[in-house]
Amino acid sequence: MTVRMPKEAGRFYPANKEDALLELEQYFNIARDKVSDKRENILGLILPHAGWVFSGIVTAAGVYRLDPQREYKNIFLLGASHRFRLSYPSVWTGGNFKTPLGEVKISDKVKNLTDSKIFVEDLKPHIEEHSLEVIIPFLQYHLKKEFFIVPVLFDAADYETPFKAAVELSSFVGKDDLVIVSSDFSHYPSYKDAIKTDKKTLDLILEGDSYKLIEEIEKMLSDTPGLDTCACGLAAILCLVEFAKKKNAKVNGVLYMNSGDSGISGKNSVVGYHAIEFKI
Repeated sequence: MTVRMPKEAGRFYPANKEDALLELEQYFNIARDKVSDKRENILGLILPHAGWVFSGIVTAAGVYRLDPQREYKNIFLLGASHRFRLSYPSVWTGGNFKTPLGEVKISDKVKNLTDSKIFVEDLKPHIEEHSLEVIIPFLQYHLKKEFFIVPVLFDAADYETPFKAAVELSSFVGKDDLVIVSSDFSHYPSYKDAIKTDKKTLDLILEGDSYKLIEEIEKMLSDTPGLDTCACGLAAILCLVEFAKKKNAKVNGVLYMNSGDSGISGKNSVVGYHAIEFKI
């Protein structure tokens, strides 16, 4: 089967293996000092997908919370489709995903997932999509045992299907599996407004009321200057929140930063990044 080649290597992150490893080492070294190294049973994570120079520390912080020696057999990667509108969540059933660190194998569970009523086989939206690609090298760097991935993209504006998808997902995620949602948070408000908005969004995720989350986000969008979205991966987030509730998972914010903290971006218009964990 055709290997899914990296599309953002050299743009969102280094295309060269040695350079990528060096950057990842730097991000994990910084993250290690910012978060607890007490290993817990992590069911799911929300991680950002921006260029590494902006969100790499936050992504590393979330991934660092995973036990590097644990065998996560299948990692369900749930992202947002930035280029295509989707009628149903799109599952990649093609070849392995390639990054500068090597290839990651596709799980056999992609076929099981596409046999359900909600998820469909659709390769096209994945070819140019960055939201899953930029996270995978962090997993390759940190996890010491082989894992298989189940890449899924959600329509960014569909807030109904995620509820049904969460029910279906419960049938396929095993005790040795992991669910990772890829999402950035506030887009383009001021630095100060981003902090306020992103804290409110986090609080709503911690509360676990998906309908209230949707309602309050709509209010923030109308009340906050420059705010284009509160979370570009909201559909995938809703799926994880609903799935996690079925597992009685506890939610915890791991680390927050925004692009204004990078030192290479202004603070008049920023993008927010959360690492959030769901543990049982």
